[in-house]
Amino acid sequence: MNKEVVVKGFAFKGKFPINFSFQKEPGVYIIANPKNKIADIGETENLKERISAYKRNKGWSVWFCNEDSQRTRQRIKRSISEKYQLAQI
Repeated sequence: MNKEVVVKGFAFKGKFPINFSFQKEPGVYIIANPKNKIADIGETENLKERISAYKRNKGWSVWFCNEDSQRTRQRIKRSISEKYQLAQI
């Protein structure tokens, strides 16, 4: 599980399964389907609510980018959603 991917200059660690127990660290998460297409992106404050929608999906994974700065977290979310044309942030 020690995979790392760089998206728009930010390192995301993980490929953790959806049912993994997560720590409360400030940062940004990405939920991806088995083909690594982004399904959801957000901040770790609302991670539990968002993951509950994807619990039934087999093979889906979560990627994390730990970041303390609120401004940087918003910049990461905005740049990734623009790049991948996500409907929601």
